[in-house]
Amino acid sequence: MKVGYLRFDERPGIKAKALAYMSFYNDIDFFYFRPEDVDLLNKTISGLFLVNNEWERKITSFPNIIDNAPSRPRDRAIYQEIKKISPMITYRIGDKEKVFQLLKKDVNYTQYLIDSDILSSIDIYLKYIDKFKTVIIKPKGGNMGKGIYKSYISDNRYVFQTDIDYEEFDNIEDVEIFLKDFMDTNQIQQYIDSNTIEGHPYDIRLHVQRGKGGNWKIVKIYPRIGLSQKVTSNLSQGGGISNLNSFLKSQFGDQSEYIRTELRNLAINLPKDFQKNYSYTLDALGIDVGIDSENNLKIFEINTYPGSNFLDLESAIVRVEYYKYLLTK
Repeated sequence: MKVGYLRFDERPGIKAKALAYMSFYNDIDFFYFRPEDVDLLNKTISGLFLVNNEWERKITSFPNIIDNAPSRPRDRAIYQEIKKISPMITYRIGDKEKVFQLLKKDVNYTQYLIDSDILSSIDIYLKYIDKFKTVIIKPKGGNMGKGIYKSYISDNRYVFQTDIDYEEFDNIEDVEIFLKDFMDTNQIQQYIDSNTIEGHPYDIRLHVQRGKGGNWKIVKIYPRIGLSQKVTSNLSQGGGISNLNSFLKSQFGDQSEYIRTELRNLAINLPKDFQKNYSYTLDALGIDVGIDSENNLKIFEINTYPGSNFLDLESAIVRVEYYKYLLTK
């Protein structure tokens, strides 16, 4: 049985190597390939196989399943052709607004939602800034923490702050000009003061994947902590991680066990309920959660392609169990 690992980097990374080792010990042929390695005419792939700890290129037939990265616009055509031969296992869930609307329909999750809207006009911005005083503006699609603005009014000036930039304006006319390029492509939402006692922004990632028997499995729940004065806690923007139990104990004291239980319950229940919105099977989710000043969990966003360089082994163990399930069902 054979699994193809479809990505875009020229060389496989640590995660691919971890998956290759775990696949080998489970009698699965695993290889790495890119869209340009596919020969549709001859129905073959020039793939990289891990042999004696080195990647070797071999011509191989199409695999039984493909563990794929979501397609880029330029690769959509070849993805469609590949899927006619081998099934892919990763699908998109839609942008932030679609996810928000899906969760909003389920009464079990409305308590976790943050007031949010599409930034479609200056009036929307003014409504939110007047109601919440501080707001977040971010791209509708995932962008690894980039392009996220925190906006508020200070000394009668409109302030827009990112992790690396700072803009302020005296009047609403200048704000409207500034926001012109953000209209309809960005989401505006209430700012949740999810900061540590020391003043660092943080969120908590619930990393879940399908594993043995095709069932959901919690890979890890971990806090991601940003640097002081930063808007985001995204690791790609300079953040770090912490042990969940130690973090909760230091930040919430006697409430830490209650919050830990709430996080686990959310990680267990949300994937099963969220799956009901899709006709295709979701294989992994990264659920990013903040905790407000009253210790309520708030969902910042949900990603279908959670990256986690430091979880390569834990993730690979669960992933290969899912391969085995798909290959034998």
